[in-house]
Amino acid sequence: MSDGLLELLSPCGDMLQLDRIRRIFAEAGNRSPSEVIVHLRKAGLAWRAERALNDDVTLLVLKRRLNQRTENPAATATESKTS
Repeated sequence: MSDGLLELLSPCGDMLQLDRIRRIFAEAGNRSPSEVIVHLRKAGLAWRAERALNDDVTLLVLKRRLNQRTENPAATATESKTS
């Protein structure tokens, strides 16, 4: 994300900041990347209300796929011992 999201201003002039952004990401849970972006955009719009943007906001969401070894460390340890 660009700093524009962090620096969104509320009607009373408070910035959105990283701690709030982390909570917003946590709310998005395991949604698809496009759903995460929609969630972040809605949260940003709600935060700034009718206040104009003072910076650009760029979002990029990547979803990492885990393989069996990464998802199950115990299986990896067992496979290593038997190999």
